[in-house]
Amino acid sequence: MSISQFHPPASPSPASSMRLWRPAAQRNLRNQWLKMSACRKQWTAACSVGTSHANSLVDSYLSQTFVPMMKFGVLSDVFDIKKKALNKLSKQQSSYRDKLLSSYKEMVAAVVEMVNVSRSLRCYMKPSSGSIVQFSGSKEDSKDSGDCGGIPVFSFWDISAFEKMAEELVEMFKREVMLKRLLMMELVSLSSEVPQPVKLSWADELYQGEFDDLSKCSLYSTEVSELILPRLKEDNLCISSVSHTNQPTADMLHMYLITWAAEVNIDTHSSSGSFSGRSSSACSSTSDCQNNSFDAEELLQIGSRRMELRKEKDLLKDSQPHSIELVRSLELHTKSLSESRLEDRARIQTMEKELLSCYKEIDYLRDQLIFRSKEVSYLNEHVRNLECKLAESRNVEEEVNCLREELCLSKSENLLLLQELESKETELQCSSLSVEKLEETISSLTLESLCEVESMKLDITALEQALGDAMKIQEESIEEKEYLKRIIKEIQFQSQKAEANAKSFEKQNQELRERIAASKKSIKEFFQSAKARFESENGQQPLNAECFFAELSHVSPVSTEVRECLDAIIKKLELSRNITLIDKMEGMGQQIEIQLHEDTVKRLKEELKQEKLKAKEEAEELTQEMAELRYKMTCLLEEERKRRVCIEQASLQRIAELEAQIKREMNKRSSTDILPLSGL
Repeated sequence: MSISQFHPPASPSPASSMRLWRPAAQRNLRNQWLKMSACRKQWTAACSVGTSHANSLVDSYLSQTFVPMMKFGVLSDVFDIKKKALNKLSKQQSSYRDKLLSSYKEMVAAVVEMVNVSRSLRCYMKPSSGSIVQFSGSKEDSKDSGDCGGIPVFSFWDISAFEKMAEELVEMFKREVMLKRLLMMELVSLSSEVPQPVKLSWADELYQGEFDDLSKCSLYSTEVSELILPRLKEDNLCISSVSHTNQPTADMLHMYLITWAAEVNIDTHSSSGSFSGRSSSACSSTSDCQNNSFDAEELLQIGSRRMELRKEKDLLKDSQPHSIELVRSLELHTKSLSESRLEDRARIQTMEKELLSCYKEIDYLRDQLIFRSKEVSYLNEHVRNLECKLAESRNVEEEVNCLREELCLSKSENLLLLQELESKETELQCSSLSVEKLEETISSLTLESLCEVESMKLDITALEQALGDAMKIQEESIEEKEYLKRIIKEIQFQSQKAEANAKSFEKQNQELRERIAASKKSIKEFFQSAKARFESENGQQPLNAECFFAELSHVSPVSTEVRECLDAIIKKLELSRNITLIDKMEGMGQQIEIQLHEDTVKRLKEELKQEKLKAKEEAEELTQEMAELRYKMTCLLEEERKRRVCIEQASLQRIAELEAQIKREMNKRSSTDILPLSGL
């Protein structure tokens, strides 16, 4: 790039605004290039992390392809060892796939931020009514182009030059992102399943919102709904075919990884030079802001650096065929590596065969040891027979000595072999026992700690609830006791009152009986005297009504009605004395007395009945209240018992769940310990 290629100045600005605009523009450029450098660092970090995840993903996929052909040796007796190994490797592959997608997402975010930074290099003037001039990164005036009429910001460099350099830098990362997306499609689509799943196409999203991010970078057309195809270099054609039906081979995957790590589209020399040039320009901006002058030496350095970068770019264009040769040499190197891998695989197979032969030799040695032990037992029996025969014949002593020496040698060999076997068996047993003890102690400690914690929690909650219930029951019992005491006192007072009333009624009855007896006597005497008067023949004693009523009231009180009736009768008797009328009067007087006595007795009986009924009702109410209190107490006790039973069941269920969880964890650990990942 040369200075003659820059855009012509848009519109001239006054000298005051130019003098104020340059420091603001320098500050903005310095900040934006620092942001660009931070995005570059974010890109490199995400790319390196993605490289490691891609290597792990390819390793797990290739391991899945090699598992069916592998020979596990002693581990082949384990049930479904290959299936378990494949499941574990597929889980690892899925986890590495997610991590690779997240690193790709970070790279896309870094490129989006670079694009935003490259579009915010211009410095616009804010319209203000006051004397203070302010600047911002957003365009508020349509006439303001943001470059202050094309004046240079740093030495001879204006805003358009910086924008062109930023566009070149961002374009490299755009091409590299699309290439990374192509490699991502191939790596994410890797699968070792027998029915091959549907592979991703170029028009599919790798993560949610990817097309929105790419449209911000002008890599996705929303009108046509198509992505831009990836490019390897600026002058090369686009890659037209981006998918194939079969799964890629190991060599192809190796080439994918090399392409990922190489960052073919990014010119590291020019990018680092541009960032260093921006940093030097940022440093010079601080000195310009302080001294408000331009340094000629720095300008010469920047120009020379620019020329060097242009030369490097031309050299890179010239060295393109050399890079193709390097790629071919890399392909040859990958082929040699694949051949060496095949040789290593064959060597591993031979080693496995040798290991199997060693196992067979060990079994043969065990059989030989058993056979030798049988021979030793047979020789012992034979020696005993020879010793018996020695008593009969002394001629075979030399043979016996030879046999004894052989027997001693065989015994020593047998003992050595037995000692070696016993030592190995004891070591194996000790190791297995120690492992089992450690597992048992760990499981017992965890179980005990969990059980103790749960039991303590349950005991605390139960004690708190029991204490609250006991306090409530105690308060209720105290209130009920006080209420019962009051009721008992009232009942006792009422019973005492009823007894006093009964005694008073008995006294009144006795007095009434005495009065009735006295009135009966006086009435008899009165009627006898009245009879005597009525029966007097001479008529010398006239029957006076007033005297009669005075005597009768003296004997017993007489009402006004009775008095009127008797007055009428006496007047008639004064006219004609008749014996029948006297008898009728006597009968009427007796009837009146009897009625009076009967009324008083009835009244007293009714009062006694009412008092007895009241006492009975109060006694029944007391018994009912006592029964209700007993029922409430039984209900409370039953609820407390049910609550404790529920708590015990919950605690037992929790303990059972914890035991089952611990068993599952132990089974998982045992299964993972059986599978040798390093061998895989």
